[in-house]
Amino acid sequence: MGMQGGDYFYAVVPGSDEQAAEEERTRWVNAIAKVLRIVTQSLFPPFGISCMPIGSVLSTQRRLMAGYLTRHESKCVISVLYAELHPHSSDQAKIVLYDTELCQSIVDVIPFGRLSACTENTGISCSCFALEDHQFTARTGLEAKLWLRALFNVKTKLQNMAPDPTSEDLNNYRAAICDYIASVQDELNVHTRTDALLQRTCSRTGSDNVAL
Repeated sequence: MGMQGGDYFYAVVPGSDEQAAEEERTRWVNAIAKVLRIVTQSLFPPFGISCMPIGSVLSTQRRLMAGYLTRHESKCVISVLYAELHPHSSDQAKIVLYDTELCQSIVDVIPFGRLSACTENTGISCSCFALEDHQFTARTGLEAKLWLRALFNVKTKLQNMAPDPTSEDLNNYRAAICDYIASVQDELNVHTRTDALLQRTCSRTGSDNVAL
């Protein structure tokens, strides 16, 4: 709903008991948020966040973290893509988007710098965030926060004009991300797996598109 750019306002029919009306409103908000979470999670294939590169795929050798995200493509279409965050090199870092976790076909490369806008969308259990004009949705709110945490860390290094990371630095960055994932693993695993609840199509790049 948020991706389509519309704002929807609802109201509980008021009664003599304001407390009861507030509780009814809360029930509706939580129920709507739950349905949106289920629909969102249904779009993703089974996967875990990865911090290690694929040995046989050269383009993944500077991977910090990777996992599936959806990207808003148009008013009624989103793509399900495998996103890979790369560290800074000179004055830029990047997210590489692949068709699948095999990383055989690059769909897009999104460079970003120290002044690039990176924002978290607000909402009940919201898992949406933006990098410049690219609108992404993670499988869960916690995964969105994990992506934002990693993005902000890379942006901080860009803002401080840190030297390009060495191989040892990359291993340390990956280890820090893996440690954080391990600390919240139980929460990351709390999601519902179901068949996609929106219509799927296949794009020319081979990635899944979903009609809203």
